[in-house]
Amino acid sequence: MKRLIASAFVLLLVACSTEPTGIRPGAAATAKAPSGGASTISMTGDIGPLTTPTGGAVTAAVNARAPFKNLELSGVVITLNAPSGDPAVCRQAGSTRTYDITGFGGNEGAWTGVLTIWQGSLSGASNFRFNGSRTVNGIQEVVQFTSNDNDAVQAMNGGTTTLTFNSAPLGFGSQSTHYDVDGNGLPILRCVRVTVTSISS
Repeated sequence: MKRLIASAFVLLLVACSTEPTGIRPGAAATAKAPSGGASTISMTGDIGPLTTPTGGAVTAAVNARAPFKNLELSGVVITLNAPSGDPAVCRQAGSTRTYDITGFGGNEGAWTGVLTIWQGSLSGASNFRFNGSRTVNGIQEVVQFTSNDNDAVQAMNGGTTTLTFNSAPLGFGSQSTHYDVDGNGLPILRCVRVTVTSISS
């Protein structure tokens, strides 16, 4: 049931995504979050690393008790590697949705844009979404994707906080240049493992 809700939420957020705005090459990363101490934000796993356009670390002023609550990072670079989650975990019982376990298709590689992380509770419903762009052979490409996990887990150890999405469904928005669908015209999903980390300065 949890995965059914998660998959439905991914589709809802993807459908509501807006076309990403082109980001100026070399634009500095900025953040919108509850005011607080400065932290270094990183992302590892099937998506990552998370950097500034010049390859530096991304920093943000966050709430130390909930650093990933409504966190928005603008002008950041992320890299789509390959999905490694278990589709059996992502897929609810009896689902006919299609999962691609081989890769992210034409969306693989680095993108620059806006990453938003929303955390519902210390351990529970959380999601991240990204709107970005890049230029390939002189042609601008855009990407949108959303991932939701009702079982995301936050762990805190001193000044380090992690939020882990373990086998969470990820869907690309219809405005993505490399938007792919199955035989029924439904977007093909990926099952991802991603960890976001905040380390206070």
